[in-house]
Amino acid sequence: MRTSILSLTPAIALAGLLAGCASYSETRSDTFPSLWQVENGQWQPLADGGLQGGCETGSSGCRGDWASINGRVPLPANYRLGTTLTLQDGVLAELMLDRTTQRYTRVYLYRIENKLAIGNGRSTADKAYGGKNVAKVPFQVETNRPYRVEITVCNRNLSVSIDGKRYLSGEPHDTRQRGTLGLAVNGRARFDALRVTALNRDECAPGDRFSHPEGMPMPAPFFVFSE
Repeated sequence: MRTSILSLTPAIALAGLLAGCASYSETRSDTFPSLWQVENGQWQPLADGGLQGGCETGSSGCRGDWASINGRVPLPANYRLGTTLTLQDGVLAELMLDRTTQRYTRVYLYRIENKLAIGNGRSTADKAYGGKNVAKVPFQVETNRPYRVEITVCNRNLSVSIDGKRYLSGEPHDTRQRGTLGLAVNGRARFDALRVTALNRDECAPGDRFSHPEGMPMPAPFFVFSE
């Protein structure tokens, strides 16, 4: 029988949260407040353990058109993250990895430029989310189309696959830090079946420069995303 973290004693529950791993898959209406902190916009848990978020134009609790949420569970040193991402409306959906205060590694789909990108993210009180890119590849982003996204972080190496195809792999600066998982949307999006699985160090490949699917090194473009 599966036991919810919240049904355990406080000490054991805290230990479970600090362990990270599968805790994010426990997201439900009753566990939502203990696992996530809403920063901007409107967010709700989904039946499969995922989340849906967005920002209605002009509504309170939003930063412009941005919606964001930050997890309370520290991510493991090495892990695999999986989710089915659907951009329902708007231009951008983003996963914020190893987030600490204002810094994180960003993996995002950007519909205006039709690209998949990885960057060093930052957010401040006077600016929306974004940051300098580390690598990007062309990727056709369509609204209301589900994309199965899998991200692996191992030995500081990060790889991103969509619908079973690897698009980017390399070592961004901010995977050297440890932090939590965050999500951000410019518009409205679903992150279905959100799962984080801890990996052993020996399951990981050594880090390398970012490469596109054919394995050719990619130069880091000097591009800063802004709203």
